[in-house]
Amino acid sequence: MHALRTDAAVAGSGVERRAAELFEQSRTVIHQRTDRLFAGLMIVQWLGGIAAAVWISPQTWIGATRSIHWHVYAAIFLGSAITSLPVWLAWKQPGQVLTRHVIAVAQMLTSALLIHVTGGRIETHFHVFGSLAFLAIYRDWRVLVTATVVVSLDHMARGLFWPQSVFGVLAGSSWRWLEHAGWVLFEDTFLIISLRQAVEDMQDVARRRADLEAVNAGIELEVAVRTKELTEAHQKLQASEARMRLILETVPECVKLVAADGTLLEMNPAGLGVLELERLDQVVGRSVYELLPAKYQPGFRALSEAVFRGEAGRLEYELVGRKGTHRWLETHACPLRDQAGRIVAHLAVSRDISENKLAEAALRDSEQRYRQLVQVLPAAIYTCDAEGRITLFNDAAVALWGREPELGKDLWCGSWKIFAPDGSPIPLEDCPMAIAFREGRSIRGREIVVERPDGTRRFVQPHPDPILDRNGKVVGAVNMLVDLTQRKAAEDQLLQLHQQLQESSRQAGMAEMATGVLHNVGNVLNSVNVAANCLADGVRKSKAPNLARVASLFRTHEADLGSFLTRDEKGRQVPGYLAQLAEHLKVEQAGAQQGLVELQLHIDHIKDIVAAQQSLAKLSGVTEIVEAPELVEAALRLNEGSLTSHGVQVLKEFEPGPPITVDKHRALQILVNLMQNAKQACKAGAEVPKQLTLRVRHGAGRVQISVGDNGVGIPRENLDRIFNHGFTTKKTGHGFGLHSAANAVREMGGSLRVDSQGAGLGATFTLELPHTTGPQSTVKMEANPADVIAIGATARPAHANDTSE
Repeated sequence: MHALRTDAAVAGSGVERRAAELFEQSRTVIHQRTDRLFAGLMIVQWLGGIAAAVWISPQTWIGATRSIHWHVYAAIFLGSAITSLPVWLAWKQPGQVLTRHVIAVAQMLTSALLIHVTGGRIETHFHVFGSLAFLAIYRDWRVLVTATVVVSLDHMARGLFWPQSVFGVLAGSSWRWLEHAGWVLFEDTFLIISLRQAVEDMQDVARRRADLEAVNAGIELEVAVRTKELTEAHQKLQASEARMRLILETVPECVKLVAADGTLLEMNPAGLGVLELERLDQVVGRSVYELLPAKYQPGFRALSEAVFRGEAGRLEYELVGRKGTHRWLETHACPLRDQAGRIVAHLAVSRDISENKLAEAALRDSEQRYRQLVQVLPAAIYTCDAEGRITLFNDAAVALWGREPELGKDLWCGSWKIFAPDGSPIPLEDCPMAIAFREGRSIRGREIVVERPDGTRRFVQPHPDPILDRNGKVVGAVNMLVDLTQRKAAEDQLLQLHQQLQESSRQAGMAEMATGVLHNVGNVLNSVNVAANCLADGVRKSKAPNLARVASLFRTHEADLGSFLTRDEKGRQVPGYLAQLAEHLKVEQAGAQQGLVELQLHIDHIKDIVAAQQSLAKLSGVTEIVEAPELVEAALRLNEGSLTSHGVQVLKEFEPGPPITVDKHRALQILVNLMQNAKQACKAGAEVPKQLTLRVRHGAGRVQISVGDNGVGIPRENLDRIFNHGFTTKKTGHGFGLHSAANAVREMGGSLRVDSQGAGLGATFTLELPHTTGPQSTVKMEANPADVIAIGATARPAHANDTSE
């Protein structure tokens, strides 16, 4: 109550201060307006005084004889002196106290001048009373006092010393000025009474206006608070009645006034926008029910009737605009009262809740999908409130529980006993669900064993999450229980299978190694077979049997051998034939020797393959320092016979560079396999000149050896699988060669990749090796004498147009 009295006192003092301000403003306006009024009046009086001096003064002072009297000059110059100061003050300082008192003095002096000019005519004395009436416009009794003092002093002085100028007689009573002063005071009395009444009226008007402004401010504040509660997204309404229309025009919600009979009295532009109309006259004066669908009209009528009973209410309804747009609106309605408290209309604020309706529908759909998702999940999921009562569960939870819980009654822990995986019991307050409740955080990964009401136990992994409100308080929880019972059983089986798989893997590895050896040896045996066939073919076509015929001829002519060789025509041809035969046999011997060297190389390669596989099985290897072109040439020599027999042209592009440290036999094996594959690709390709391109490039501490062909190519879908174990496109292939090669390259710290533009466009395999493979035992590779015999010189870099024989 004390606070209320204090607020009332503060409000009252504020109203009094505002009333005083308004009163002062009003009085200042009156003073300024009256100052300007007297400024014009003074000028008019000055001119009137001059006219009176010209026409009236001579007749008064000298009889009927008219002449320019000295009073004319007095009227001109004295009148200007009296008029100039108040006019200047009214122009420069209107409303000031000094200004109105100077005007009062000047006005009385002007009356005195006019009385003097007219010779004291009684009619002119009325100018004094008129002046007092005009000065009363100031509504300041002090101005009347100043004027009264001036006029009284003027009448007293001139009545004593110059009665003719004030009373029109040469001699008069010395107390006659008191009579005039009495009449002036008589008028002042009534004027002051009227001034006091006028001032009181002004104060009353100011007080009522201050009260009205305070009431308006309170109303505006209340409207702002109510509008803020309804809109929640807009600025507070300003506490000013003058700005209410602006707020009404700019508020985005539909605001309307409806009469008791349903007639629409007022609507803001936002309401027109909702109705999709352009002008206010399209709806004002019409029944608001016509704007609503028929099914919502009874509800709106009931709401309007409740409002006119003094109640407030709300209504949701769907509205179709003039252009066909469907909107959902929420209307809050309250009574609008006049000052007498009578309800004159109902004020309705409608906002578009279409998005809310869509959001609600989306929320319902989302909740439905969530429930469906929870039901189909294989993990047990349930939610509970802050007291642990179950509020939602899925079928998997029923299966895990052993029965269907009763919503809102069963507790999540009511029918369980909880154990650790080792079988030791866990107190209920130490289980993950209780920790999540107590500490308000998610718990992950701790496995527990739960004993169901039927006595069976299940291994589960709980994942509880607390449900928090805005203040971070735990209001519930959601828990997902992953049943691990079957997985635990499967893990035991998996362990046994893993042991079996390890044994099978070891045997498969041994089989893969053996397969690799057989594949690589098989590739070399093809070359051995070719070399052996060449030697056999050379023996079959040898000219050596002709020596037996020559020997038989010599035995036939043994007795006359000399005569036969010198005289017989056939005998004379024998020496030349022997020379030709010797030359031919020499060529055959060289070819056989070269074939034997190649055959020996292939046999050595087979031994190297076996030795390499044995060293690989022992996880050890010996590296050698070798020139990359020499390594390529050595692999080429091992495939030379096969390439030549198939008509494959070899192009070599060898770039000089530093030697590499590498497991020579393993790298040689890889290159031989790549060349064999390229030869087969060329053989199966189109009828075009078969071509094999060998390139050696160096850079960034690595060497790149490319084996390219223009054969059948590789489809793009096979590029990613070409090195997979068992993958092959050959009818008789087994898919081990490239897989073994890729593994061997990785062990040497290199890489093997393939590029092909597609089927029929050839392929290029690129072997990339580091210049140094690592700290292993290294030997220097010496030149093989057999290589010199086979090639005739040390291998050298070649250009793209070089071809092998």
